Amino acid sequence: MTNKISALIGGSVGNGGLNKRNDVRAVQTLLNLPINMSLSGLKAPLKTDGELGKGTQDAIDLYQEKVMKPRKGQADGRVDRGGVDDLQTRAGVASAAGLSVLGTQVATDRQR
Repeated sequence: MTNKISALIGGSVGNGGLNKRNDVRAVQTLLNLPINMSLSGLKAPLKTDGELGKGTQDAIDLYQEKVMKPRKGQADGRVDRGGVDDLQTRAGVASAAGLSVLGTQVATDRQR
């Protein structure tokens, strides 16, 4: 089964990204998944307002630093459409388990 979570965003979110409101909101929702908060060390859920503010950018940076563990200087502070980073995998796992993400069901192939 292939997840189509990357369809959640139409463009990149974060440093140098398109940062469209719906895309930012989708990334905020994914960052708020309990598993992503736990792995990244994010202390409080992000406000899912679709605005790329300091809190959201810091959360993207923190997630990349703590979870993705890129080589020094390789984290770009951006979530790109083609690979919504590791966030899509975790969202797919949550969705496949029938969990909702802050009241929003994350769709997978099985649910479409």
